[in-house]
Amino acid sequence: MTKPSITLNTFRHHSSKILLHELSHTNPYATTDHNGHYNWYQNNGGPTTQDLSAEQLATHADVRAILGQLAVISDRGFTLHRKPRDDANDKQKDDYKKDMKEGRLQKYDNISRRGVQGRITRHARNYASA
Repeated sequence: MTKPSITLNTFRHHSSKILLHELSHTNPYATTDHNGHYNWYQNNGGPTTQDLSAEQLATHADVRAILGQLAVISDRGFTLHRKPRDDANDKQKDDYKKDMKEGRLQKYDNISRRGVQGRITRHARNYASA
């Protein structure tokens, strides 16, 4: 029996994501929805957040909701696939690219709270200044 795959789209209908998405439309964030670009990977054939430009990503409501969810699940040891080292073999690099495209989450027993906190703080600063 294989474990089910957990991706960012697993959480797309969770009330926490919907709440974060909708709250991000209020001031001072005033995010937008950018023409229906929803979900990380699959959108019934439509565009996804990966299809947005950098400028659109900075003001997109789903991006804010995804960041909020990542902050919460990181406390449980889940995060996006860690980038392989430069000397990794081609299979490891290909697996990483596929996992990032799909938004596949990994469980790390040794996840560094300090490292995660640093990334969250940097993301928060970037979005606060946007």
